[in-house]
Amino acid sequence: MSTFEELVLQEEEAAARRPAIVAPLRVRRRERRPAVAEPHQHQQQQQQHHHQQQPRSPIRGSPHARRHHNDGQLTLVRAASLALVIGAAGIAAFGALMASPPPAFAGEMLPAAASAASRPLAASLPAAVASAFAGGGLRHAGRRAPLTPPAAASSSSSSYPPPPATPPVRLLAVVGAGDLARSPYEYSAPTAEALRQQGLGASPPPPPFWRDVAPHLAERLKLSDPRLALEVLDERALIEGLDGGAGGSKTADAVLEMALSRGGGSSGQPPVVAIVAMGLTDPRTADLLSSRESAAASVGTLLALPTDAEKHGGSTTTSVFSRVQQRAGGFDPARASSLERLLAERVPFSPQARASKLLRDSKELLSRRTSDDALFALLSVVHASRPGGGLLGGGAGAGVSIPEVANAAQGGLDLGLLVCVMRHCRDPVLSCVQDPTCKAALDCLDAVPPNDQVASYRCIVAHESPLFTRFSLCVLELHNCRGLTAEVPQAPDPPPKFGTQKLTHAIAEGILFGHGATPSVQAASPAAQQAALIKGTRGWAWRIAGGKNAAFDQFPSQHQLFYRSGKAPPGSPGGSIWYVPVFAVAPDNVVLRQKVWRDRRYRVRLGQEPGRFVFTVSDNGVTSYEEWTILDADDTSGGLEWALFYYRGAAKAAGMQYTGAVLATRDGDWPQGVESAERIEQALKSAGIEPWELTRVDNSAEAVAGAPLPPNGGWPVGVAAAA
Repeated sequence: MSTFEELVLQEEEAAARRPAIVAPLRVRRRERRPAVAEPHQHQQQQQQHHHQQQPRSPIRGSPHARRHHNDGQLTLVRAASLALVIGAAGIAAFGALMASPPPAFAGEMLPAAASAASRPLAASLPAAVASAFAGGGLRHAGRRAPLTPPAAASSSSSSYPPPPATPPVRLLAVVGAGDLARSPYEYSAPTAEALRQQGLGASPPPPPFWRDVAPHLAERLKLSDPRLALEVLDERALIEGLDGGAGGSKTADAVLEMALSRGGGSSGQPPVVAIVAMGLTDPRTADLLSSRESAAASVGTLLALPTDAEKHGGSTTTSVFSRVQQRAGGFDPARASSLERLLAERVPFSPQARASKLLRDSKELLSRRTSDDALFALLSVVHASRPGGGLLGGGAGAGVSIPEVANAAQGGLDLGLLVCVMRHCRDPVLSCVQDPTCKAALDCLDAVPPNDQVASYRCIVAHESPLFTRFSLCVLELHNCRGLTAEVPQAPDPPPKFGTQKLTHAIAEGILFGHGATPSVQAASPAAQQAALIKGTRGWAWRIAGGKNAAFDQFPSQHQLFYRSGKAPPGSPGGSIWYVPVFAVAPDNVVLRQKVWRDRRYRVRLGQEPGRFVFTVSDNGVTSYEEWTILDADDTSGGLEWALFYYRGAAKAAGMQYTGAVLATRDGDWPQGVESAERIEQALKSAGIEPWELTRVDNSAEAVAGAPLPPNGGWPVGVAAAA
């Protein structure tokens, strides 16, 4: 039995023995009603009446013992309240955070912000939590949940994302023109085009143009929720109007008004909820969007993203980005009156305060320079603009509720959350807040900015402890005190591929196992395991060269290890496949002062189609379900120099769903050659991922030094127990 399963059974047994905090009043009243008693019951009723006449505390023992019992109850209340106050985001952020998927270790729950998040973990990244077992099997004492994908993963039962609305919720992107309008998203490696032009020593190309990034973000936004539409307006259309002489500003304003109304007010199109300026290059365009006299004034929210040249900061007199006067919900900090600023600072539930928070959160998300954070910022604006969202200005009330944003925003001292924690998880909460390491994890999560899965998951892995696992297992996984849910995304759903070869289950499993040896866990001794390992070419299957999930790509030296237990041959449904990612957590002199190594344990099942797999993992007490697909792998004469995996998963208890990809190679070096680059780019695009969305993982000699890998380091602790 694994450590996770033991914790589950221990918690369920403890819950069964634990008395309820609040007695069922209705039952008591029914018990007090007079009833016709049988003769042998009359004497018992008289004895009960005799005891009722003598006032007696329900607590047995001396007054001293009763006082200590009451003190204990008060201590419990204080501790639980403390856990929810000092770690209000600790429980909320932690939920989002483990929901996001780890890169090399696929969906390890963080994890949220995402979804968070993933993750997000989300998991927010808050993230760290993954989905509950299918059918809530762990909610019943002694019942083991099946290691199969949740029913939510079935397209026939999926209800998220919601069906598209008619008409859609609209956002307008005004995209910078010319060669200066490059986005701040950097390539991690040379593209196929750069390699063709410069050869093997090519450098990564400059960041992509905003005119190429904006349509991709529009597609991702629609994919995440078909109710949403990001429309794109080229800045050149406005510049041409501005260059038209004396009436140029009116001409440009007419072009902008046409874009906002999409043919005029009679077209029945809904209002635009936000204008997003992406890499503007002309100061006049920035002034037009910021003007109270232009058509843009009819939209209450205006956000701005910089060009590549401006991402590191620039002169406020020359930067076009700085000329855009960003606003949210009609609240413009630069033009706000004294009363509006006072409301924004002192009245938390005022429209000005809500708008000010949305503006701060959006700026924070956009400043991280990742497409995932930019997407979440757009979703946050749509969510804040929903009816009853509390915003003012044009577009307010035209948005819709976005579940992943709502889940990530949950936090604070919620009565339902408090009752759930007090009723089911008082012991784990008390133990956590009284333990320095466990409480440090909550405090660390509490300080994480919105949907920052990078910081969230770092808090988790830096402060791992059995008490933190027990805490999250109880609050999130067993009892779902936040009342969240999520489903595995149904799209993108790219087909598995292995060059021009036909995939079989045996071939697909061989790609998964890569270059590592596969020792039998039934070996008679550690020495026999070592001997089996030495026969392999590596002590690991793959090293991760890059991935699309900043929350997990931050960890250096990510190693993938696979092994099969039982005597079933490769590619057969018998036996069990286990996946052990081993990765480093680099010191930052804030959360962690020295490098530490972490590992996880996944159970892997073959999918119905060759090249697809189902991964399940418990990360810090929360279970994640993920579906992996081989997007492509090297099938040249050298053999398996690289493999590209795509994953999608859900964190039910964290209310997060996520997708991502990992590029694996022999030694963590980026694949070389035009052919490999072309195939990787094509495979990524089949999953809706652009090459500039990948992040390179640190596999330097310093990063990989000391990795606890076989044959020298042996298997990570607990591998045999997992089988």
